[in-house]
Parts: sequence; structure tokens; C-alpha cells
Amino acid sequence: RSTIARKLERLDDTDRKLLLAAAVQGNSFDSSVVSDVTAVGAADVEERLAGLAQVHALIRSADNKEFPDLTLSVKYRFVHVLYQNVLYGSLQPTRRAALSAKVAESLVTHHGDRAAEQASELAHLYEAARNFRKAAHYFQLAAGQGARLFAFREAVALAERGLDQVRALPEGPERNQAELGLQMVLGRSLRAVAGWAAPEVERIYTRA
Repeated sequence: RSTIARKLERLDDTDRKLLLAAAVQGNSFDSSVVSDVTAVGAADVEERLAGLAQVHALIRSADNKEFPDLTLSVKYRFVHVLYQNVLYGSLQPTRRAALSAKVAESLVTHHGDRAAEQASELAHLYEAARNFRKAAHYFQLAAGQGARLFAFREAVALAERGLDQVRALPEGPERNQAELGLQMVLGRSLRAVAGWAAPEVERIYTRA
């Protein structure tokens, strides 16, 4: 980690700024999202990322892509997850939350009506951004998707993460509605994992 940190310190401010935004999206990231978050022109971002890949070998190009809103982008990934971890870990909490919110909003904008397809990624970004309402919403969508794919253990974990977000919301009808949806997804998923007679399943449906 110290070797990676020293290597990153040799980059200029703009390149480091781009990589920090990229690290917030994850080990795999999109050039157009980095452009949105940093307010650096899309063409300049693509050129700088290409240089970081060719000269510094920190990232590598995965593929060209087109978002549902027809925005062109280049998909990149860090050559090793430690690069992403070190960059992400260097962010102070407030800065990390702000960048996470920007990344999430960029993805929602680019995906439009199909944003639900990125529910798991958006849930974790909004969680990091401390937007509890949106995080709970997308955790519910992600858990429901997992349950439909018979990934019940993953669905349980996602629903429980969503409930953690709900607990941070102010009491009222909106909170109740969000919790109800998550409890029902959690109940269905846990029922498949633990069986109908499991005490925790009964507690979930009683709470719902």
C-alpha cells in the first residue's frame, strides 16, 4: 500500500482527481461518469485516462460503451483492486460522501428509466453518500432482483442493508412504506433460506 501511495503521489493534481472519482465508482468505472463528477471535459478525461493506462499502468481499458441516454464512454478498471482501495481510503468522510452522491446521480442520469438495472451499485453509492431514502429504495430493488434470480442469501443481505438505511429516516408514512417493502422482500428471501417455520421469518412477517 505504501508503494502504491508513493506512485500515486507522483501524479499531477488533475490525474489524481480523476482517479479519486473513478475509485468511488469502484474497481470498474466509466470515463463519462468521471467526467460528470470532476467537471473535466469528456474528451480530456478519455485522453488522460488513456495516458494513465499507457504510461503509468494504473488502469486498463475494458471496452467502449454507450449508455441508455446514448452518451459514449470508455469502460476502465484498475489493474489491481489495491489501487482502488488506496485511493478510496485516502478520501475524508465528507469528501467521500459528496463524490459518491455525484457518481450515483451521474449513473441515474445516464441510465434514465433503466436505472433500476444498476440497483445494487446505486444502493451502495447512496449508502456511502448518506442519502438514506434513496439507498433504502435501491437496496429494496436490488434485493427483489436477487430473489427473482433465486439468489436468496444475497437478497437477504441486501434487504438487511436496506433496513439499516430505513432506521436512519425520520418516523412517518414514508419510512413505514420503505420498511414494509424491505421486510416483505426479506421475509420471502429468508423463508427460502431458513424455511417457513424459522422464528426469524415469523418475526419479520409480524413486524410487516
